[in-house]
Amino acid sequence: MKFVKERRFLLFLAIKLLQQLLTLKRTQYNLAIDGSEKIETNINTPEVSGRIGYLKDAGHAILKNELFIFGGSSDLKKIARLEDCEFKELPDRLIDRFDSVSGALLSFMNRVYLCFFNYPYKNCEEFDGISSTNSFLNTNHVHCFGTLGEYKNQMVVLGAGDLPGQEVRRKVELLEIGGWKEIADFPVDITVASTITVPEGMLVLGGWNPGWVSGGIYYKSVYLLKNEIWSFVGNLSEPVSDSTVFRMSEWIVLVSGDSENNFVERFKWNEEQIKELEIIGENPNTILNPIVFETSRNFCNTV
Repeated sequence: MKFVKERRFLLFLAIKLLQQLLTLKRTQYNLAIDGSEKIETNINTPEVSGRIGYLKDAGHAILKNELFIFGGSSDLKKIARLEDCEFKELPDRLIDRFDSVSGALLSFMNRVYLCFFNYPYKNCEEFDGISSTNSFLNTNHVHCFGTLGEYKNQMVVLGAGDLPGQEVRRKVELLEIGGWKEIADFPVDITVASTITVPEGMLVLGGWNPGWVSGGIYYKSVYLLKNEIWSFVGNLSEPVSDSTVFRMSEWIVLVSGDSENNFVERFKWNEEQIKELEIIGENPNTILNPIVFETSRNFCNTV
């Protein structure tokens, strides 16, 4: 199922919506970008045995205007595509296992990169829309529970390193032609943050520092990477990690993963800091890395 026409239609009519598929209680809905309307949807998934949802912990990405999901608790090697309000599995499977809790993925340059779930937590595989191949450019550091992003048309990874003795939770690496290059460390120890590209560079939102404190420390801070230098540019409504973030017209939308109130919030970026931050919704459950994408008001609705 392709989304180009839906996306253009929404932008032209200024009816901007997002959809989130939540798996624990099968919560699914369309939500207006201003929070004014919430509509139930019906998207089918294959049956799975036991109490594990088909979408639980699966990674998701838009590639060539189609929505794909990868791995997850029900089958760590599955690849499925959304077609006519139903997820259908592809015959090809992932080479290595993957889930979105400790792994990271990014749609970049007509590929989806799935990284850091498998030992030694430095490698990726690439999916082109049909099949998957290994990428042999390993990072310099461990990035299990790390985050991928795009910075100046280059792939970047930051944070994590969850092996004994691996003090790399601030390390940031940039993928160049010859391999991964270290750049300036992130200002704080960080895992499971979210990223989004802006004209000035890349924003990093929220995250979690396991630290030595019971329960760790969750962040609500937003940092900008510009000219390979980090700067603080604002705060979210509450500390949050494992979120899904994307742009819709002039808005940047964040759908909470792990937070106290599970907010859906939006803000604008003015080249220097975030502004006009507002809460537009609240999810009934905590779902790590929720599956979210732009769609239309009547997309797969139940009425």
